[in-house]
Amino acid sequence: MEQKTWYGEKGFTKNPFSSEPLTKEEAMTKAFVDRTQAKKDLEKFIQEKSGAVIIMSEIGHGKSSIINFAEKVAENSSKVVLRLDPRANEDKICFLKSLCKEVIKKIINHNNDNKNILNDFIKLGDEYQIQSLMNCLKYIFDESPSVLIMDDLDKFLNFKKHIEFIKEVIDLLPKNLQIITTGDINQVRGNSQIVSILYSTFDFPIVLEEVNNINLLKEFIYGRMTAYSKETMNLQFDDNIFETLLDRTRGNLREVFRYLSELLKSGNYAQDNLIRTILKIDIVRLELIDERDKNILLSASGENKDLQEIKKSLKEMNISLTLPTIRARLDELHQNCWIYKMKSKESKKIIYSAPAVFKEMIKIIDEDNNISQSLNHNKLE
Repeated sequence: MEQKTWYGEKGFTKNPFSSEPLTKEEAMTKAFVDRTQAKKDLEKFIQEKSGAVIIMSEIGHGKSSIINFAEKVAENSSKVVLRLDPRANEDKICFLKSLCKEVIKKIINHNNDNKNILNDFIKLGDEYQIQSLMNCLKYIFDESPSVLIMDDLDKFLNFKKHIEFIKEVIDLLPKNLQIITTGDINQVRGNSQIVSILYSTFDFPIVLEEVNNINLLKEFIYGRMTAYSKETMNLQFDDNIFETLLDRTRGNLREVFRYLSELLKSGNYAQDNLIRTILKIDIVRLELIDERDKNILLSASGENKDLQEIKKSLKEMNISLTLPTIRARLDELHQNCWIYKMKSKESKKIIYSAPAVFKEMIKIIDEDNNISQSLNHNKLE
């Protein structure tokens, strides 16, 4: 007997808005919406015999899904695929050891007779040398075209700190080992030194298009719903739903899907319910915001402002803060996904903005608090 699920009752074979990346099998289906050019670039690259590419985008824009797509394409091309999870590693030594272990596993799976030959590599200690790794890699790659897949390169090696090491290792790797990895584009922006090393390390970057308008967001949302719909998908959202999602997430699909999953589950697709849904999910983040940060967010809500403009807005709210304090708080809020910052193309200044929906969320909190206080007051009477 088939187990009942909330998404099954809504007419879907699975939750269309799971925040998990698409698996390599799903990435080959209609569930992988758009990214047509990026997929074509990867398919062409995998047909080659060597090289290195890096897939770059903002956080939550589908890098993990497309690298799973690349892994499946490589497997279908009969290449030996090595997959490392950089998030499990902390430094250069760990990276080299993990790569070596993955190679050993593949070699032994390919031919168990190789087990004795590779014992020396298994026993390597902290005094691990790059050349030892190279010898191990060349052993398997001399005849077998192979692809090394690494997701989130910037997470396991500090991109700014270790970019030269990454170049050194990639330059030493066997020429018929292809490398496909991903990175946060914000680690690169505005740093000419990193950009220079990046272009000398990788053949070319594949930059995923930002989801920065309603039409693109609709394409992703309706594409996912259609892919997992049991029958013809008829559910349509009002445009204000997309506007609110874009305002809160700036196109971060992982966050978009997080909110939509709860909205779909509720069955109430009105905008006011979406705002309450966002509030429900963001409540822990909100609890980290003190009164000072709340006022900074309100001063930047829905608009692009530089530091001086934010200071002026705060002054109009009778709040006096120094520019260094405002900058420090904005950077902290940016880390917690409340503030978006970018460099203005016109003024070249750093500008900041907070989601306009933040004001609506604060309004709901204040209204709920007033109702609660009123009820408590009536009880006392």
